[in-house]
Amino acid sequence: MSASLVGSEMCIRDRFIYILMQLGVTFDQVVGFIVGLLYGLAAICYNVTAFMTNPFIIFANFLRNLFIDPIGAIKMLFLDMAEFIIDQILWVAKGLEDLINMIPFVEVNMTSGLENLSSMIKVAKEKVKDETGVKEANTMETMDVGEFAKKGYDKGAGFVNNFGSGLGGLKDLMNMDKYKPCLLYTSPSPRD
Repeated sequence: MSASLVGSEMCIRDRFIYILMQLGVTFDQVVGFIVGLLYGLAAICYNVTAFMTNPFIIFANFLRNLFIDPIGAIKMLFLDMAEFIIDQILWVAKGLEDLINMIPFVEVNMTSGLENLSSMIKVAKEKVKDETGVKEANTMETMDVGEFAKKGYDKGAGFVNNFGSGLGGLKDLMNMDKYKPCLLYTSPSPRD
């Protein structure tokens, strides 16, 4: 019974691999895609951690700055919070912009105004630091998930290509004849 289940699973796997190979998908693309997904997931986890941690960092910085200059601490707190909120909006807008720009013949720029606002806040923070001597919060920067996933894809595909060329061709191990789909698989009856 368990032998026929394993045979069935292998047949499904072989059909899937055969279909991918017929579509022109290569082994390095599959590995690159999987590694890219893992890198993208890691970037999302990092961004969620940054989103949850940064308010605490900003508040801790405010408490530290109270001992330096109370008025400057309040100014820096509001500027840090404004920068945090604008960065979150910018992160979402960048994702939407990238998604919309994937449509052929469509080009939108939703982030330029937000980037200008973010840079104005940075200038104001520098001015407050210079005038009052307060410190700036060292918050966690968000990662670009798309760029990080592309980096993962490139590393995964590059690993397969480099590994394969070093061993005389890893792609030769993926012989397509080996994965021709099963024509018909019948399991033995329980009475046999």
